Amino acid sequence: QPFRAGKATLFEGGIRVPMAVRWPGVVKPGITCDEPVIGIDLYPTLLEATQTKLPARVKLDGTSLLPLFGDAEADLFRPAIYWHFPAYLQGYTKRHGPFRTTPCGAIRMGDWKLIEYFEDGTLELYNLADDLGEEQNLAKREAKRTKRMHSMLKAWRRATNAPIPSEKNPKFDPAAYRAAFNR
Repeated sequence: QPFRAGKATLFEGGIRVPMAVRWPGVVKPGITCDEPVIGIDLYPTLLEATQTKLPARVKLDGTSLLPLFGDAEADLFRPAIYWHFPAYLQGYTKRHGPFRTTPCGAIRMGDWKLIEYFEDGTLELYNLADDLGEEQNLAKREAKRTKRMHSMLKAWRRATNAPIPSEKNPKFDPAAYRAAFNR
């Protein structure tokens, strides 16, 4: 598998999954579309497909996928898609010790993806067209792009009131946890 990591991470191995659609008369059988989509796109897609009015005072985060169903080459004309994961998941990794992942967020703009780790502010930037396995962190080399994408990610978090853990548990002892976890 060319993807890094797995489920419950913001690397491609955790967020990239195939989507299949069967809708006779609307979606041509056997076509493939490379446009990135995200789970929050399903609700606006179903609203449009069923010609259902958006409930009052509801703001949609996603985008209807119907344009892609009729034309696999269509563009959804959105600048970015976002992920937010403000939690810890167990599972030992080299980077996160006893955790599979730590609180983080990500933004994808075209072939570029930026991941921000909330604990220490680390930023990782990847060009998915050239590095699908996310092995080359380009954050320093592409400093302007990193800054722009990070600004967009922070603005999105503010606009959506996405929570970020603000302090560590002072009673948590990582060394003791690691020792217990590795038994």
